[in-house]
Amino acid sequence: MDFAQLQLPELINVHITDAQGNKVYADDERKKPVMIGLHLPESEAMRSYDNKVHNKVLKTINKRNANKITTSLEESREESIDRLVAYTASVDNFVFDGKTVTVKDIKSIYENVHLAFIKKQLNERLESYSNFLDQ
Repeated sequence: MDFAQLQLPELINVHITDAQGNKVYADDERKKPVMIGLHLPESEAMRSYDNKVHNKVLKTINKRNANKITTSLEESREESIDRLVAYTASVDNFVFDGKTVTVKDIKSIYENVHLAFIKKQLNERLESYSNFLDQ
């Protein structure tokens, strides 16, 4: 067996579903799926993000001269949103309030409590490497 055949793709494209699990399309003909592309967890983009977060934590520890960092629930929520933003590689056919959503403004979608089902489905897809294979 050549392990090159088992390599995971760099990205996964997730067809967004509504809160009831129905696939969402940008058009009535259902030819333009609303998609969000996510980086592989060990991708260069995610390593860079993890390094940045790690360095921030180290600076905080050094600043407080403490062995333990306490994080508020609000900071934890913000961190989980920032991490999902970092995972986001692309956004296709996504319109919110009449405006096309791009990677640059996806954070506002992830922060919207009324669209929490989007965050949930993306996080679920990131939970297992097998999800990167069923494209």
